Amino acid sequence: MAAPKSSVSAVGGLNGGLFAPETSANAFHEYKYFLSNAVDCEVMFFLSSIDLPPAKLVDVSSTTSSSPLAPQQNLHQMLGTMSELRNSPMSEVFVTAQIFADGIPMHPMTINTKYPSQCKESSIIWSEWLTLPMKFKDLPRNAVIALTLWGVNQVPIGGTTIAIFAPNGCLKDGTQCLRVWPGVAADPQLDTTTPSDYNDPTNDVLTRQMECFRLDKARERYERRDMQRSDWMDRVTNRRISRIRRSSDFPGPKDDLPSFCQLRDEPCLWIELPYFGQTVVYEEEPYALRNAAAFSSFAYGDAKAPSTANNNTNVLDLPTPSAAKMPTMRSMVDMDATLIPVWDPDLNEENPAERKYRKLARDILRGSIDPNLKPSREEQFAIEALLSSSSDQLKNDEKDLLWKFRYTLIENRRAIVKFLISVDWLDETEVTLTTELLHAWCDIDIADALKLLGPRKEFKSDVVRKFAVAALAKARTDDLLDFLLQLVQAMRYEKFYKHENQQHLGPLARFLVSRACTNFKMANYFYWYLQVELSDRRDGEMFQHVLQVMLEEMKLTEDGLAIYNMLATQNEYMTRIMASHLRAREERGRRDQKEEKLRTYFKQIPWPKGVHIRLPSDPSVHLSGLVAPSAKMFKSAMYPCVVDFTTVLPEPHVDEVNYTNL
Repeated sequence: MAAPKSSVSAVGGLNGGLFAPETSANAFHEYKYFLSNAVDCEVMFFLSSIDLPPAKLVDVSSTTSSSPLAPQQNLHQMLGTMSELRNSPMSEVFVTAQIFADGIPMHPMTINTKYPSQCKESSIIWSEWLTLPMKFKDLPRNAVIALTLWGVNQVPIGGTTIAIFAPNGCLKDGTQCLRVWPGVAADPQLDTTTPSDYNDPTNDVLTRQMECFRLDKARERYERRDMQRSDWMDRVTNRRISRIRRSSDFPGPKDDLPSFCQLRDEPCLWIELPYFGQTVVYEEEPYALRNAAAFSSFAYGDAKAPSTANNNTNVLDLPTPSAAKMPTMRSMVDMDATLIPVWDPDLNEENPAERKYRKLARDILRGSIDPNLKPSREEQFAIEALLSSSSDQLKNDEKDLLWKFRYTLIENRRAIVKFLISVDWLDETEVTLTTELLHAWCDIDIADALKLLGPRKEFKSDVVRKFAVAALAKARTDDLLDFLLQLVQAMRYEKFYKHENQQHLGPLARFLVSRACTNFKMANYFYWYLQVELSDRRDGEMFQHVLQVMLEEMKLTEDGLAIYNMLATQNEYMTRIMASHLRAREERGRRDQKEEKLRTYFKQIPWPKGVHIRLPSDPSVHLSGLVAPSAKMFKSAMYPCVVDFTTVLPEPHVDEVNYTNL
């Protein structure tokens, strides 16, 4: 669990508030708490016991036999041996618990207790921890626990519903006294008919009983040192509490019942909720941190108390969805109300009103811009600063500036990325004008073309991707090999069409396949990059289809067929070598024995004389054989191995795609 948050509590009893000064300017109280979304543990509570109504235990004859709560004999007589306890009717009483929110169960199955560990004349004791299959951080604000007591033949004895969070938003903790409504199961609805609270000020019995419960909760706070201690006053208070408790406890078998205990008709269930060392305040899971960079750029300040004689300083650290400190209050002097910073997840999103205004303004200027319009000196400096900046985040006025002088950017190869970001791709007119400009644009670098194939929403248009692929088509194969791994990853962001059991490739995949069918070095790396991506869960099907299309197109030409045969041979021998290594690794014995098995398996791999295979990691190396005795295995969990191959020099003046010794 995260460290507890610190704040300063308000005088008026604001629960988890920021801070507020007392009458004296230098008096502040620290208030520490946890946030509920930081409590990463299951909901649990300790089921202690249930106190039964005294009238139903003393006068058994007056109770009908149909009541599941009343036994046919005095419970005091049942105590004795364990066999007698197991055979008693009350030993079949058990409790079920389930979490609800808005009347809907938060988990499908109820959690049951075991049978009672002890049955007394005035109570039934379980002393058992119940763990529910849900974590505190996932609880909604109005979550409740529905507790139902079941008797013989699963007849409901009574039920109660307790809210997990108090009305002030704090998680309930410690001992809880729950009112059990006889003869009904727990009602988990919002307007529950089985509330756990005793709310009847006209009933003197309930008033005295809840006063005892209030004193018990006060003692809990005292033991946690949440209260200031005064020895002489504490001794007087403890003696007074003892006298009050003695008049409310259940008497022994031979004692007379007090008058207020005889009037109580409902059972009382005692449970204990966990205490985490500090108060737990409810908070929902934060939004996704989409604007953390902009949010962290704010000028933060520390909340400091007014200067005192001791120059004490109280720094306010608010719980926020981000790790950065939120803006705090500068001064606490003459404050009438407490200010609370609110996290806005849409802080960096585009304002709809500004977007509408910008669209109307560009509609007016769209047809009136002269293609020969030149920027002024200040506008030219602003454009150069935008193009030289490494950031691709443009403001609205910067986008308008680039769009206004778009005709002057055609000859600037560095401006393509920033210009396409400034285009409103939701406007058909701007998309049409952008398409015309791209046909007249100068050649761009491979790095810029690779950026246009990325995941940004401005680059998802087919117009942009076709323009980037056209720029790649003008590059040499050696230059493409430097970016081939990134180009393979950029295929993830292409549209992969499926229509009537037919799958269509995007422009980038189609270009790479066509270039690989005419150049073995390109085909070699592209083939093995695709093999690695086949195991991808999300895009593995797309990479599989691209590989299949490439192999099918290689079979259509003579040069492509030679490349296909070499790739098939590489794949076959790589599969055999990997299978041999796997078999040797699974052999029992020490590393030396595994290594000997590996050499034996390598000798069994056929390698016909005169067959040359290009090394997959470096196609310029031609392999002519496998040296099995050179195989070695390293002492590791996976037992990696190394093996030597015999190589030959390639024949001079051999065409790139002409292989005579496949």
